[in-house]
Amino acid sequence: MTQTLTDFEMTSLLVDFVAIREYLGQVVTEGDEKELLRAIRYVAQVCKTLGKKEISVVPDA
Repeated sequence: MTQTLTDFEMTSLLVDFVAIREYLGQVVTEGDEKELLRAIRYVAQVCKTLGKKEISVVPDA
């Protein structure tokens, strides 16, 4: 039995600040420095596409 892997785009799941906070929390908990740098890059890409309105009002944790 063979499984086919599909492409996965992490940024497509980071749709709001709640998702970003959860994702970064999990990455930090794992303690993998390379994954943290990758996560920061993904979040930076997403923040470029989010509207200024959403970026200026970040909800509290």
